[in-house]
Amino acid sequence: MPSSYSGNLLLELMADGENDGLWGDITNENLEILGRAISGVTTVSLSGTTQTLTVTQGVLSEGHFMVLELGGSPSGTNTITINPNTVARLYMVRNLSGQDAVFTQGSGGNVTVPNGKNAIIYCNGAGSTAKVTDITADFMRGDNNLSDLDSAATVLTNLGLTATAAELNKVDGFTGTATDLNYAKDLRATGVTATEFDKLDGLTASTAELNILDGATLTTAELNHVDGVTSNIQTQLNSKISAVTAGTGLTGGGTSGSITLSHADSSSQGSVNTSGTTVIDSVSVDTYGHVTSMATRDMGASIRSEIGSTTFPSVGCYMLLRAVAGGAKLYNNTLSGGSLSVSDANGGPYISPSNPSQVVVIGGSWRCAGRSDAGTLTTADKANETTLWVRYA
Repeated sequence: MPSSYSGNLLLELMADGENDGLWGDITNENLEILGRAISGVTTVSLSGTTQTLTVTQGVLSEGHFMVLELGGSPSGTNTITINPNTVARLYMVRNLSGQDAVFTQGSGGNVTVPNGKNAIIYCNGAGSTAKVTDITADFMRGDNNLSDLDSAATVLTNLGLTATAAELNKVDGFTGTATDLNYAKDLRATGVTATEFDKLDGLTASTAELNILDGATLTTAELNHVDGVTSNIQTQLNSKISAVTAGTGLTGGGTSGSITLSHADSSSQGSVNTSGTTVIDSVSVDTYGHVTSMATRDMGASIRSEIGSTTFPSVGCYMLLRAVAGGAKLYNNTLSGGSLSVSDANGGPYISPSNPSQVVVIGGSWRCAGRSDAGTLTTADKANETTLWVRYA
């Protein structure tokens, strides 16, 4: 006759004459299963949203443990299926997984152990209609006990108390005696409301100081006007500005109420066109900074009119020039401005627009800073070559 297995722990029950030479090993295995079922603790690492807790016949398995500590990193509420559905088991569950855990064995009913909570559950092993039950849900359900500890209102009701948790918290830290409480009750009997009584919270004034207000007819709003005053009120009022006077260029002012100061725009200058070579040459303003006039200047005409004068260009300026009467123009040679002519766009002498027969020359003393052509030139070429000059005097 072959071995069979117990109904709940699935211990191997060996028949007479079976497992010759293996009784010791099988018995030890059975004892291990019993140890797990009586006081064994294991950590069940959850992942995803489903998990199977298996109780295997005659073999050590996770489902044999009495205490299940749920851990791991489930991605959401995790459904734990107890397998097979024909095994009745009792479990103590501690959920530290970070998600709610739902224990199921069949269609008869499930138990949810919220994250951070503990429960004692059992499954009845009824096959496809198996049910999981939370027996801790019915603990401490007699009258006037601490049932439903997650609900303060229910606890207070079961203890026979009519006060709310908020009302009880009002005496938190109270160190007075029953006489003190009775005095407050007697004071309430005089008609003083809780709102009126709360106005004395934190009061440090003496009786004499409170008596100063005895008979006062001012309102709360009027009294609040002096809130924050730290010195003589009249002194403060006397130091305030008594009048605002409009200064030069301004209008308005006054001694009370909302005061306005105005500044009229007296600018008399309109827009100025500075297109092309025309630029703003000067700006005139009045005493208050208003623009009264702007003068313009045609820079092209100014440059043309100043070429040939002794003041243009100034000392330190560089120009492309050519000798009027020829002569070699080597690096570091010097010539007077009268011997030099401004070069035109083609490298030739610049001719006065007003006198086509006159070559424009310039004043000052100039030093040759280099040649525009680095090649070998004849003396005649050098005489007419355009070179870079700097005015030094």
